[in-house]
Amino acid sequence: MDYRIVIPTYDRPEGLKDKTLAMLQRHNIPLDRVDILLSNPSEADAYLAEIGDIWKGDFIFHYENELGDIVNFIKGYYKYETDVKYLVRFDDDIEEVFDGSGRPVCLDELIVKMFHVTVKNNLNFWGVGSGQNTFFMKDSITTNLKYCCGGFNGEVIDRDKEDIQIEFSQYEDVCMTCEHFIRDGGVVRNNYIGLKHKCWTNGGMASSVGNMETRLALHERDAYEVANKYGDMLEVKQYKWGIGLKLNYRFKL
Repeated sequence: MDYRIVIPTYDRPEGLKDKTLAMLQRHNIPLDRVDILLSNPSEADAYLAEIGDIWKGDFIFHYENELGDIVNFIKGYYKYETDVKYLVRFDDDIEEVFDGSGRPVCLDELIVKMFHVTVKNNLNFWGVGSGQNTFFMKDSITTNLKYCCGGFNGEVIDRDKEDIQIEFSQYEDVCMTCEHFIRDGGVVRNNYIGLKHKCWTNGGMASSVGNMETRLALHERDAYEVANKYGDMLEVKQYKWGIGLKLNYRFKL
């Protein structure tokens, strides 16, 4: 299957090389099928100094500041500026993709499988959860309303369907899950897959808004705004780590 991988990254040139790109190399996925998105050309030299020895592509510049706008750019760019049909998105800080036994998956086989399942169900979007505790992973693939994290997901691009654009940068992956569920009638999630990565670290979204404290404040503020937009699809919930959102897996259109 001829899928393309896109990695948006900001202020993490060394991390990108040591984490997501190193992970793809371990899984024998050629880096010439990887596109790297930067905000503007001023970032290029720092990234080339780190990854220029292993990645030989041309950067794609999105000129956006907010993550939601970057995700919207990705969807529009690949739909209208390329002929890509199968698009995989990775964050720049993914160290490994593993299954419920705790072992690394065969990444190419997993990606191809998820696209086949998505096409079979006449859907367009697939993903995994963000949890790292294998105790809570179930060996199943579902199509109801379950959260698909932004760190690793895939889209079957259908150029005959209406565009999806999201309004929020915080919880962009929650919004994307909801929007695809509304448009397509479901989302495909592999409940047996986890990601090794560290949330709430410097770089990425924290750097784009100034610092981690600002990001946490925006995260809490936007929880209520997202909940107001999507209504019965989700609810605001108090977790041990702070305010968050929980999708209603029983929701029906």
